[in-house]
Amino acid sequence: MLMLLCVHASATDDSINELLKQALQGDLSSQYTLGYLYHSGDNVHRDINLAISWYQKAALAGHQKAAHILGTIYDFGREVQEDNPRAVKWYRAAAAQGDPEAQTSLGKMYYNGEGLNQSDTKAFAWWSVASAQGFEPAKRLIRDIGVIISQRYIDEATEAAEACRLANYENCKF
Repeated sequence: MLMLLCVHASATDDSINELLKQALQGDLSSQYTLGYLYHSGDNVHRDINLAISWYQKAALAGHQKAAHILGTIYDFGREVQEDNPRAVKWYRAAAAQGDPEAQTSLGKMYYNGEGLNQSDTKAFAWWSVASAQGFEPAKRLIRDIGVIISQRYIDEATEAAEACRLANYENCKF
């Protein structure tokens, strides 16, 4: 009910109230959109806590982009305190749904040991999964960092990435 009052106090458009009604009824797209509006301050008072709340509702119900944005919010710590374990959690949720940007970010977290144990193999595997979808930043990372990583890790990562891709990103073992 508190969220309803916050939107009514700031809204200049009936469509935002309709969006809130749909979001409260469980509509993922509306939940994500409200997260975006509160995140950007577009037609509502900017409020990162409400943005995160709406993004979480959508992400927990399977909204890939909401999960990815939560990962980014916690990864970079510009709007909230940096929280690498939370970033990993949300990147992993989006990566498991095939999001190549989240897969690349999760690879970066593994490579740098941010929020989990450092692993060149797991980093390279996630970048390989994203690269297989044509994601150029992942392709560049493989090209640039592949020179540094030993061939044994590359072979293990490539094998794990292929198994993950063939399983439609479910139960990736890295």
